[in-house]
Amino acid sequence: LGYTAVYNERQRSIQYLRQVKELMGQLGIVGMVENEMIQRFETHLAEPDSLSKIILEAYSMINEHFNLNQQEDMGLLILSGCYLEGLYLTLNSYQEDQPLPLIVKLLDQHETFLQNLLELSDLFVYKGESNILFNAMPGIASDITAVKDHIYNGASQEDVKTSLDNLRNRVNRVRNELIR
Repeated sequence: LGYTAVYNERQRSIQYLRQVKELMGQLGIVGMVENEMIQRFETHLAEPDSLSKIILEAYSMINEHFNLNQQEDMGLLILSGCYLEGLYLTLNSYQEDQPLPLIVKLLDQHETFLQNLLELSDLFVYKGESNILFNAMPGIASDITAVKDHIYNGASQEDVKTSLDNLRNRVNRVRNELIR
């Protein structure tokens, strides 16, 4: 949701908002984000900065709920899924004609976030589909490193493209396996 807001993709933002509402209902946290906050989101669709602030407010409220109810593992699982979706959107919207420093900056941010998720995931035991996500994270981290190494070491455009495709394919495969 946050990525579509930042990239000013209004229609996709509305679609994600509907999905977020449905998921919140399934998780029993729909009351945490008041209708007023959802209305603010819909009102400010053309203002990415306002949307980012609203999304962060909602995340903080939900995170506090999980912490107060000793459900930190659920919060981490949701955060990890958001991470994967964000990386998916980043990789699948990146155009090869865009400057390499842009993808390096984005991958640096994703790499830092991923390292934090990996450290936190060691604190909990996950089963089933959750395991798919957490088991894939070290491979994703390795693929991110490979892309950045190719770029920093001045590898050929073809090698950079191949390593970026490997990362994109892994992320797409994990995402598709989770949403099936």
